[in-house]
Amino acid sequence: MVRSRVSNKPLVSVIIPVYNTEKYLQECLDSLYAQTYDNIEILVTDDGSTDSSYEILKQNKKNHSKLKINTQSNHGQGYTRNRAMERARGEYIIFVDADDFIEPVTIEVAMDRILTDESDFVHYDWKLLTHNKNGEERLIYNNKELYFYKKILNNEECDELLESNNYFSVTNLFRKSFLLDNAIYFGENHIYEDFEFVVKIANMADKVSLIHSPLYTIRKNETSTVNSGHDTDKHYVGHISASVKSLKILNPRTEYSYYYLIKYLQKKFILYYERRTPRKYKKAFLKDFVDLISIYSDRVNIPERVFPDRIIRLCMKHGVYKDKRYRLFKLLISSKERILRPARKATRLAKRAVRKKATRVNTGVSVNYKTYLREPIIDEGILFLGFDYRYTGNSRYLFESMISDPRFKGYDIKYATSDTSVQDNFRIEPKSEKFFESLARYKYIIAESWTDRGFVKRDDTIWVQMWHGTPIKRLLFDSHEGVIMKRNDNNKILKYRDINKWNYMIADSEFAEDKFRSSLLIPKEKLLLSGYPRVKYLLDNRNNRKAITNIKKKIGIPIDKKVVFYAPTWRDYNLDKKDIHQDFNYVLDLQKLGEKLGDNYVVIYKDHDYLSKIPEESNKKIINVGSFETQDLLLVSDYVLSDYSSVIFDAIAINKQVRLFVNDLDKYETVRGVYGDIWNDLSPVIHGDIQNLVESIKTGKKVKIKNESKYIYTPEVDLMSVFLDKNTKR
Repeated sequence: MVRSRVSNKPLVSVIIPVYNTEKYLQECLDSLYAQTYDNIEILVTDDGSTDSSYEILKQNKKNHSKLKINTQSNHGQGYTRNRAMERARGEYIIFVDADDFIEPVTIEVAMDRILTDESDFVHYDWKLLTHNKNGEERLIYNNKELYFYKKILNNEECDELLESNNYFSVTNLFRKSFLLDNAIYFGENHIYEDFEFVVKIANMADKVSLIHSPLYTIRKNETSTVNSGHDTDKHYVGHISASVKSLKILNPRTEYSYYYLIKYLQKKFILYYERRTPRKYKKAFLKDFVDLISIYSDRVNIPERVFPDRIIRLCMKHGVYKDKRYRLFKLLISSKERILRPARKATRLAKRAVRKKATRVNTGVSVNYKTYLREPIIDEGILFLGFDYRYTGNSRYLFESMISDPRFKGYDIKYATSDTSVQDNFRIEPKSEKFFESLARYKYIIAESWTDRGFVKRDDTIWVQMWHGTPIKRLLFDSHEGVIMKRNDNNKILKYRDINKWNYMIADSEFAEDKFRSSLLIPKEKLLLSGYPRVKYLLDNRNNRKAITNIKKKIGIPIDKKVVFYAPTWRDYNLDKKDIHQDFNYVLDLQKLGEKLGDNYVVIYKDHDYLSKIPEESNKKIINVGSFETQDLLLVSDYVLSDYSSVIFDAIAINKQVRLFVNDLDKYETVRGVYGDIWNDLSPVIHGDIQNLVESIKTGKKVKIKNESKYIYTPEVDLMSVFLDKNTKR
């Protein structure tokens, strides 16, 4: 059972216009019934459908009290949405098209933000559901909006939404009072009614929350209103009507607002002119558009960017709109591919250089990789990719369990690592020829982090994502990731492609499952509550005094000393900065910690793999244990000290005392952020200065985090069954 993170639950009205969508309507409705935020009303208006859409609605009404049905003769989407807004009882409103659907967490995540930020509306991203050459459905996520590296748009910044690649009303959750108080309605009696609606919401908003997550799915529906009627003047008339109204109501708050809107109208004009308008209307369409833009052309200021829109720049430079040069405009349109090609190539090369610099691992593949992909699958082949090819974490402990399990006798099990701790007969060198052959042919691929974008998943293989813990810091789609997105605007797109390769992802608790569903948009049926193998190792050995004593001896820890284990994590705000410019003020002063704790304590520390910035200490009470396995360090510790690392949940599982030392939360929130509910639960063990931290440790009293039971290791599924072809469904 997924629990909503929103404790105060105002009513949300979901508005759906329906017109001849019998093929997709049920999937749309099912996505609303599956929402993790349950205080909703679903306002559906059948807009004069001539298919079985109304019958489908009546059948749904029998089992779903939240569904409210209205019927009318055909008036179009704009009219239908406007009337539904007036009937809506909710304090908040979202719009959904009847051939689309939303993620189960969409309303919950959006409501969490609008209540936290007290914004006028929340704007989130979208993806496209289409079909490949074989007719199979596939999700495509390729959006790159310039504003998404921000978390919030304030006042005039809200006009930046006008630079969106698509003006969609459906990718927002609104405060109803914002819409009604500002008389924000859709255009009526023409298509492209979203144009003026988006102009109004951007122009009139004082605060907009941004969620860089594709929470809405648009279906490529060839029979929809915008994809039909290409033999009529519908698209010509609709575009001109929407453009006239949009420009008339624009109240620019930045010097580039007219540029944003006219660039968008021009882009859509070119698309509709070429693909949706019959020849007999093209001349009139072109003339009407140029005449319209000529009225506003002197208000266009083009921003100084490396790669601005080339067509609109040429139009302004040569007076296409100002002097109504129709023939030149037609020539520019017909030559746009040749005109845009150099700019696109330059953009592509520049971004490739940035990504190459940003990528930590070599993404190249073997020249024979494609050949291997055509060879038969090895059904009992299992390849571990490890945690970035390291012999550690969940991968290590699952691997060790598997090779000692008689049920896997006869399986070909390999671990991709350079670590010689793995026996030669099991070890494969990463990126070697044998590695790529195994990657292409083994049925089971086990990863513990993101995989390289060049790795291809075959349909009949099983990819299992182990991951590395219940997140405290916001993960992927739950964070705007401002620093990372500035560095690589392809980051979330590539990560989402990787997620879609996973057949299963494991989690340690139902609470962790909830976070993965929102942060990775991974379907519930792919999540296995099997627990982490590394935690199972801890549980099996927590009372193994002999093993614990041996580990202490190897490290050099006196048997009679209490052990404080410090394991900080990395900071986005230091990404790509030279050492001299990086901020390490968040790192705990271990020398001072050791002095204040006194002679009864030993401090061991393991720096994050991407940092290695904690200075070496000569004091015997402070020991660098970077070469030791984290789970062994947890076993010998009395106190586990971190900041934003999920290592503390491993410690809690074996009843270790945990503490957090955090002095940079405000700065961290600006670049990544933490989960508010987790942070609140952890509040009893969070300290911002060393003196309070030391006093908390030296009291010797057990300090429990709030709601501790929901973070405890709770396996329900046997992970081994995935690889033994047994049923894994709960």
